[in-house]
Amino acid sequence: MRVTARGPWRLLLLIPLTLAWISVAAPALVALTAVRSLASLALVVLVLLAVGLPVTAVLVRAWVAGTFVCDGGVKVSTVLRTTAIPWDAVTGVRVDTDRVPWCGTPLPIAGERVVLETAEGPIPTTITSSSPDLWLRPQAWSAARDRVRLWWRESRADA
Repeated sequence: MRVTARGPWRLLLLIPLTLAWISVAAPALVALTAVRSLASLALVVLVLLAVGLPVTAVLVRAWVAGTFVCDGGVKVSTVLRTTAIPWDAVTGVRVDTDRVPWCGTPLPIAGERVVLETAEGPIPTTITSSSPDLWLRPQAWSAARDRVRLWWRESRADA
């Protein structure tokens, strides 16, 4: 279960980017049929792969990014990596007040973030007061923060 639904800021960014990418990629793929030379075809395919695969991968990961919980544990997916932690490995859930990414970008601003404590060290989640799912929505931030704490407490009670 995704802790937070995709927020309006994420959708405001990802829907136009996805549509723009489709409007560029679809005609490019159709144009491949017009290439008659094998050398030209190979060059066009290489360029499409070099540009298309990374852009598509980042776009898909941006849609999927978030923090997910289930009875077995928690999964933190960012654009670049996914970390899965069983609830047994989580020793605490805290909220840090620090510099956090603004709307998923590398630009840091003052904010709060839910952090999972483990024996290996803290694991920051994507649940921040300035995430694209929660930015300018304090009630949604409070609900997401409390939802993770509740899942952790309930997982400890079941053990």
